[in-house]
Amino acid sequence: MRFFNTILLFLFVTFYASAQLHHLNKNKIEAIDKLFHKWDNPNTPGAAIGIIQNGKMLYSKGYGMATLEHNVPNTSHTAFSIASNSKQFTAACIVLLSQQGKLDLNQSLYSIYPDFPEYAKTISIKNLLNHTSGMRDYAQITYLSGARPNDYFNDDDIMKWVKGQKELNFPTGEKYLYCNSGYWLLGQIVKKISGMGLNDFARKELFEPLRMNNTYFFDDNSMLIKHRASGYIPSRSGTFFNLLSTRENVGDGGGYTTVEDMKKWDDEFYEQKVLNASFWKLMTTRGVLNNGETITYASGLELKEYKGLKP
Repeated sequence: MRFFNTILLFLFVTFYASAQLHHLNKNKIEAIDKLFHKWDNPNTPGAAIGIIQNGKMLYSKGYGMATLEHNVPNTSHTAFSIASNSKQFTAACIVLLSQQGKLDLNQSLYSIYPDFPEYAKTISIKNLLNHTSGMRDYAQITYLSGARPNDYFNDDDIMKWVKGQKELNFPTGEKYLYCNSGYWLLGQIVKKISGMGLNDFARKELFEPLRMNNTYFFDDNSMLIKHRASGYIPSRSGTFFNLLSTRENVGDGGGYTTVEDMKKWDDEFYEQKVLNASFWKLMTTRGVLNNGETITYASGLELKEYKGLKP
């Protein structure tokens, strides 16, 4: 959604160090700080960064302001909205439910929501995880319905829009097409299968065991999130508009976290002290199209080679 992509310029930046980076000297630190110089002042929102190598945080720092109204600066403890980066945690909840024997990743969407159109019989949980369902993105449907970017709508509205799709964009499994509808539905499936809201389930089964104490799904707009950064939209005059939203839609987004909590998530991938190897295998298994082609998207994670480093 164009509206939210604007905000992401200011939210959360994490750098993963290359194999050649063993320590940060003064010159490297100055070079990093220079990248964020434009946003490192008391009149702009900014970012928080963390540089990780071999399980160690080499450098973490906040730039600019978390809250312009109250002159609160960003730090490595600041909790940012991470928008679609939330999808990996939604996927993690689905994988945990499958490991608990409460959900089969091959079962159809129709088996959970029999009031969906017939095409839901062809859509599996895996298709939703891999963006190969063929469903239309509710973000676009919202726009076509006449809703403005900051208008209020709730889960009942989204369910009505999603169920109202008469047909798919393409037969399930034929293509990859990024779809917020699928991940919003996954969040609803967590709620229906577990009997707990996505935030409550994620907190109990994922965030608390990993001691990610500052990570949440914002599914209740009265929720208090400590050290939360506000969202802003730049104006043409160079000032900023405050983004105030009362939405509680999660699954495709709605997550908040900090640099330090993301470090704990990264550590768990390598150490597997809480989540077992089977969990991570499911999380990192790429989707496969009907023609046998393997795509780069797995479960909320895009797996690509970067500068010679394989995922």
